[in-house]
Amino acid sequence: MTATPTTPDPDDDDLLVIEDDEPEGPGGDGGGPRQPPWCLLVVDDEQGVHDITRLALRSLSFKGRGIEILNAYSGREALELLRRRRDVAVILLDVVMETDDAGLACARAIREELRNQETRIILRTGQPGQAPEQRVILDYDINDYKAKTDLTAQKLTTTIIAALRTYDHIMTIEASRKGLDMVVDAASSLFMARSVEQFHSGILLQVQAMLGMGEHGMLCVQRGGPLAQPPGILVLAASGRYREAANRPLAQALPAAEAAQIAESFAGRRSIFAASLTTLYIATPTGREVVVSIDSNGVLPDPSRQVIETFAAKISQGFENMLLFHQFRQANRAAQAALAGGPDRARLAALAEATARRLAEAGPHAGRVDEAVPELVGLALLLPSTPEATAGFDLAAEVMATRGAHWDGQGSPTGLSGEDIPLAARIVAVAEAWAAGGPAVLQAGAGGRFDPAVVDAFLAAAGAA
Repeated sequence: MTATPTTPDPDDDDLLVIEDDEPEGPGGDGGGPRQPPWCLLVVDDEQGVHDITRLALRSLSFKGRGIEILNAYSGREALELLRRRRDVAVILLDVVMETDDAGLACARAIREELRNQETRIILRTGQPGQAPEQRVILDYDINDYKAKTDLTAQKLTTTIIAALRTYDHIMTIEASRKGLDMVVDAASSLFMARSVEQFHSGILLQVQAMLGMGEHGMLCVQRGGPLAQPPGILVLAASGRYREAANRPLAQALPAAEAAQIAESFAGRRSIFAASLTTLYIATPTGREVVVSIDSNGVLPDPSRQVIETFAAKISQGFENMLLFHQFRQANRAAQAALAGGPDRARLAALAEATARRLAEAGPHAGRVDEAVPELVGLALLLPSTPEATAGFDLAAEVMATRGAHWDGQGSPTGLSGEDIPLAARIVAVAEAWAAGGPAVLQAGAGGRFDPAVVDAFLAAAGAA
């Protein structure tokens, strides 16, 4: 049958019954950031049902979100609306409208034609005998069945809250599934990178894509190891308004206020989700630390946080593997340089490595020497000390750039002195001076130009060789 919207009739049993003690909606308005309301679609050919439903749910709030009520007066109109709106959480659906089974046909079309499995459908009928509950529940993919005469305002509120809670769970699971798909795709794409630089830029791009945020971001590493000069945070990749910060210390690239959250992520070893900036903390299995910072326009919801932190865990091993590959490539090129430099250079590198190991075992540096120092000082000495030769050898180039610093600070071109000079650079300086002038040069410069502890360790290594 075809029906037109009608006005409420207080004697009509098909209408929603409202109790005098109608409660306020659970949850209240609450505080915090405003979130979009839950979308509820009322499908009924009687205007009075729409009006009373709106009245009953006017104060309803769930998880800090209110209710937006949409109206349709036939199954066909409901389907047209649902094709435009994919955010409808709950449908209150009448059975008898333009035809005796219009609501049932609409429910089937929602699931099969629109392929909408998420929206909760509550069948609400004024003629239960025409659509028996057991048959309808078995034959149609609906989520609840209610007689209009049984739905007081209290019961309607309870029914809607239960449906919204289920819908929220479904959407959370679906968001997580899609997020994990994105993580897998992003990680696979990253692992195809052919260089460390591509990998760094790729991480930045993938995080931006997953969060649906703008182009402004940075990837930073903590430089606290033996070759760090100066110690602190280095920007490895940058985009958008931060583009000029790439390959610069964070302290030089950004004002202190803007860099504070990145530093806080490193210090606390955690991700921080603030309204204007998201900082994602990544730690590799061997303790290397990375923070990806992205400009944001609001605090990320929990599902997005879970996805992005899963991504961080997924790529941490890949990040480590890429760095190891880069080191192997450096070592291979260093070996080629050693062959070109002859046996003397190789012996000098071996003595420098032995010196670092002695310092790690005894003296003022005992227990404070990173296990990577011996190999890295050897690598630095195997390379010719020219900018062209050390291009791409980040660690070795850093040592070579600071090896001229004097222990006492006098005449140091870098302005560094004492413990501020990276240990690896102090070892390289002693090794090169010994190669040029022998033990006498080291003994004369100990405590002035050279770290005396390094001089002692080097001479001991040379004597034992």
